[in-house]
Amino acid sequence: MNSDTLKKPSLLTLEGGRGFLEFMRNMTPQILVGSISIICTIRAVDTGNIPLWILTLIMWFVFFYIAVANYINFISPVMKYIGDELASIEGYMTKSDAEGLKFKVWLKGLIKNIYLTSIYKRKIFLELVVLAILVEIPSIVAIFAAGTTAGQLYGFIFTKCT
Repeated sequence: MNSDTLKKPSLLTLEGGRGFLEFMRNMTPQILVGSISIICTIRAVDTGNIPLWILTLIMWFVFFYIAVANYINFISPVMKYIGDELASIEGYMTKSDAEGLKFKVWLKGLIKNIYLTSIYKRKIFLELVVLAILVEIPSIVAIFAAGTTAGQLYGFIFTKCT
């Protein structure tokens, strides 16, 4: 393996593996903050307390901020590499080409890009499919884990105290 191969942030490189491990490590705070957000929401609904509703909104904002930051941190280097590779395809619509387009035109361009990628750059197309799976499955698990943890914490805190 030459050193140039290791500098590409695709999923099968050293940097891609490190990025994915960092993404998975950052799921723990998401689960904790998501659980606290769920507990705050349940208590705010039960009590109708305005300061608790404000805290609930803040907690949900923090949860979504952490989730989006984690996804962007993981996906950005991979998408930059993939975008550079795909720019060489004839007819491929780059991000700058898509700016200012209406949704319907942008969606048609996206579908065309997926088609062109599947035809001309199959390896990258498969990497995009794997990337989608690697992002979605842990996210679904995190949502269920946050709900389960929230239920356990809520039961422990509010049913044991009364």
